[in-house]
Amino acid sequence: MSLRRNCGRNFCTATSLICLAIAGSALAAEPQRSGEWDYPELAVSPRASERLEREARGETTSGRSRHWAIQISSSATLLSGILSLAQPDRGRDPDLKGAWTGVGVGGAWLAATWLISTQYTPYASGMAETSVMPNKSMRDQLARERAAEQAIDGAARMGSRMRWLSVISNGLASAYVTANAREGSVAQVVAIGSLVASLTPIVFPHHWNDVAQQQQDYKKRIFGPVAGITRVSSGELVPVLAMQWKL
Repeated sequence: MSLRRNCGRNFCTATSLICLAIAGSALAAEPQRSGEWDYPELAVSPRASERLEREARGETTSGRSRHWAIQISSSATLLSGILSLAQPDRGRDPDLKGAWTGVGVGGAWLAATWLISTQYTPYASGMAETSVMPNKSMRDQLARERAAEQAIDGAARMGSRMRWLSVISNGLASAYVTANAREGSVAQVVAIGSLVASLTPIVFPHHWNDVAQQQQDYKKRIFGPVAGITRVSSGELVPVLAMQWKL
C-alpha cells in the first residue's frame, strides 16, 4: 500500500513538472508578449482602444437609434397624454394636469434623447483623446488602453442614469395619466399600455451598457483560474488549482 501511495505521488509530481515545463517553453517562445499577461488591458482582444474606434465610426450614423428603448417608452407616455387631452374627464381632472403631465414628460424625453444623440458623442470624444496619446512603450500602451476603458465606462454610466430616470419619470407620468383618464376610454387603455412600456429600458439595456459589459467579459476570459479538489491514485482528496488562457 505504501509503495502504491508513493508511486501515485511521484506520478502527480512528474505530471506537474511536465506541465510547468510546457508552460515555460510556451512563454519563452513568445518573450515579446510575456509582459502582456500582467495586464488584461493589453492581452484582451479586441483592446478597448480598438472597440472605441469601432463604436466611434458608427456613432455618427446610428447615434439617434441607440436610445430606442427610452424613445419607445417616452412616445407611449406622450401618446397617452395627447389622447387624454382629446378625451378629457373634467370630473377627475378638471385642469387636465394628468394629460399635460404625460405630454410634458414624454415630449421632454424625446427632445432630450435627440439632443444627447447629436451633442453627446462619448466614443468619438474618447477616440480623439486616446489617438493623440503615445503608443510606443508598454507603459504608453497601458495608459492608452485605460483611457479608452474610462471613455467606455463613462458612456455606460450615462446610459444607466438615463435608463433609470426614464423608467421612473415615464412610469410615474403614465400612472398619473391612467388615474385621471376617462374610465374605459381609449386614452386610459393607452395610458395603461404606456405604464407597461415604461419598463422597456430595463428589459432592453442601453447600447452603451452592452458595450461596457462585453468589454469586461472579454477581459474576464483571458485568465480563468479554477480551484477545486481531485482524487489521486491513492484515493486521497487533494486541492488543485488550474489556470487557463483564452484568447
